[in-house]
Amino acid sequence: MRLFAAAPIALLTACAPETGIWLLEIEASTDSTCESALTHNFVNVIEPAEEEDDPNWSEESTASVSPTLRFVKVEMGGGTNCVLLWGNEVFPGTCDGSNWSFKWDLREEGDTLQNHALGYTYSHVYEYVESTELTLNVSGTTGSGSLSEGSSRKDVYSESDMWAQAVGQAMGQMPAGTFLRKMGQDSEGNPIVSPATNTRADTECAASECSIDYTETCTAESRTVVATHYAFGDDPSYDDVRGSIQNPGVPTPQPSGNGGNGGGGNGGGEAGGGEN
Repeated sequence: MRLFAAAPIALLTACAPETGIWLLEIEASTDSTCESALTHNFVNVIEPAEEEDDPNWSEESTASVSPTLRFVKVEMGGGTNCVLLWGNEVFPGTCDGSNWSFKWDLREEGDTLQNHALGYTYSHVYEYVESTELTLNVSGTTGSGSLSEGSSRKDVYSESDMWAQAVGQAMGQMPAGTFLRKMGQDSEGNPIVSPATNTRADTECAASECSIDYTETCTAESRTVVATHYAFGDDPSYDDVRGSIQNPGVPTPQPSGNGGNGGGGNGGGEAGGGEN
């Protein structure tokens, strides 16, 4: 009876996921898709139009890129809490049996407010987020899953439309030209388009304070990940492999440093240079 009782436990132990050092094979990244929204109260301005493809041209292309290879380390904490060491970055997560999930949001948010006694005000409220999430289904020394990444930004600007010269602020601080354009004429009377500005003495907005509110969200298709556990000796150290990485695709050839010799471009760039 004891032998039969011990057998299931032994089998479960043999199939339990291994922590420690793992090699991740990560599908090459694709271009992100972004959606943005802009509201403002500037008058007589236009929003930059996206360039449209020439309907007279057509192009088809296909390509495949080798994946990224990167060593990471997984360590357990209390309960199902665990942590992923990715180069010099840290991702907290949960490791519940064979289901592992790690996520972290790089976040920066804040505000700037300026007031002058003569009636000038300026404010900027912002929030920037970059998200990374890795999920794995692990059995023993192998696993598979996905890597998802995305970003978002929000900028809210407000500034007096007009103010006294004694304030000492010749031009407005809000980056209106980043988001808006205005029609005008050059010295010869030809129409031109130039970045919008908030000037001290002129009325540019439909209220006493100019406002710009911009949001943008970018996402990329999740990438397939294959994970394999490796044991480097009896006492493996992640420091030994922390910077070992194989970048995706083929390195871009670097221009020759020999100006007059016109040396060949063989050799390419150095593989695995830098942290992803």
